[in-house]
Parts: sequence; structure tokens; C-alpha cells
Amino acid sequence: MSEDLSRCLLKAEDECKVAVRLLPAQLRCEAVNHCYYSFFWIVRGLLLDKDIHAKTHSGVETQFSNLYLMLRHLLSG
Repeated sequence: MSEDLSRCLLKAEDECKVAVRLLPAQLRCEAVNHCYYSFFWIVRGLLLDKDIHAKTHSGVETQFSNLYLMLRHLLSG
């Protein structure tokens, strides 16, 4: 596992912990926001692990979609 992926996974874990703490306070929208950022950091880390750099949220989404579609195509034959 690369250092970039490890760093991103730690950030994702932190965001997830915050989300869990917000739920008992009935702060659902805020918890969902932190869940989003948790997934964002996971995906960003996976991209960085493949040496794919995205600077924006939409860039991360696009790059991940492209990678997923490419892998799906390769695996389907």
C-alpha cells in the first residue's frame, strides 16, 4: 500500500468517525456530509495508488469512473 493511499485512508477513517459521532445528536445531514468525504478520500487514495492525480471533486469522480469503466471492459473480455 502506497503512502498516499495510507494517508487518504486515515482521512477517510477520521471522516467516518465524525459521522458516527454526529448520528446520536440527530445531525443526519452533517453525518451524510462526512460519509461523502470518507468515500471521497477512499476513492482519491485508490486513484493516487494508480498514479492518477485529480485536483477537484469532479476530477476524482471522472477519473474513478474512467478507471472503473476501463477495468470493467478489460474484465468482461
